[in-house]
Parts: sequence; structure tokens; C-alpha cells
Amino acid sequence: VRARLYTPSRSQSAVVEGLRVRLRQEPAEAWDGTWLALTLRLPADRRQRERLAASLWFDGFRPWAPGTFVRPAWPERWALGRARHYLAHAPGFCLRGSFVEPLNLRRVANLYELAALDRQARALAGWIRRQGAIQSSAERTFAARLRVGGLVSRLIGHDPRLPRMPDAPTLFDFFKLRFGPAAHMLQSARLATKNG
Repeated sequence: VRARLYTPSRSQSAVVEGLRVRLRQEPAEAWDGTWLALTLRLPADRRQRERLAASLWFDGFRPWAPGTFVRPAWPERWALGRARHYLAHAPGFCLRGSFVEPLNLRRVANLYELAALDRQARALAGWIRRQGAIQSSAERTFAARLRVGGLVSRLIGHDPRLPRMPDAPTLFDFFKLRFGPAAHMLQSARLATKNG
């Protein structure tokens, strides 16, 4: 019905906000090199455990050992807020600090599957470029915006929000590649929808 208003559920609203945060400009805040190690007592119920694991993954916490998840403490306020969120919902603790041994950035890249994400980002950016400008009816523009927005959201949902790391410019380039063309295409679609 045309007059009906639809809104995401409370749990999906957190996902929508997470995607919105990832599409904003990258924070200028420098990373201090510290990591968060979040250790939680996992729920006994399998469905709750899977939901928790998916939420942690969405927020860039990666499993390091059974019940322990790590991520860079960046952006600081956001990352600490997410750790506190999980501690409010499950028993556990969180430590912040630097690794005793130098961190193997190759292991970090593998942990976050950055090579696969980079390939997906390049493929999506290429596909978006090939679409060209949207010059069509308002209905087609809206449909194109939904399609592109869905593809971009799916990719951005895999964004672990990593900071620029020393001696690893590819991690930063990975972000730049994704945000640039995708954000430009969404902006073009938004303008076309307004004008159409």
C-alpha cells in the first residue's frame, strides 16, 4: 500500500547504520597500533552463537582462538564502543594493547581475506564504470539505484574497517578503491533520481 511506511527491525537497523558508517569518509584519526582482544563466553545455543559470530565478523572482530576475537582499536571510539556492546550482552573481557612480537601483516591480510575483497572491489568498480550515466525514466533510475546500492552494500558489509598499517599501503588502497567509484555511482544515481 502506497501510504504504508516500512522501517528495518531493531537488529537490522544496526546493520543499516554499520553500512552507513562504512560509506562515510574514512576517519582522519591515526591508528596508534593497538589491538582489541575480546574474549567472550559463547552462548550454548547454536543459533545465538552463530548470530554473535556474524555480528562480531560484521564489526571486524576476527576469531583468533576459541572465544577470542581481535581487531585494531580503530577508529578508537567506535571500536571501543563495539567491544563494550558485546560485553554488555555476553560475559567476558576485553584487553587493549600491542602485540609483543611484530605483527605479521600477511597474516592480517589472510585473517581479513583482503585479497578476495580487493578482487571483488575491483570487479564491482569495473562493472559500475561500464554502466555509464543513468539516463532513463525515474522508474529505471530507481531500479538501477536499488541494484547498485544492493551490490555496494553487500561489498561494504564485508568492510572490516581497518586502519592504514605501516609498510602495508595495499590495505589502505583497498579502502580507497572501494569507496571512490562505488560512492560516486551512488551519488550519480541519487542525483538522477532527484532530477528524474
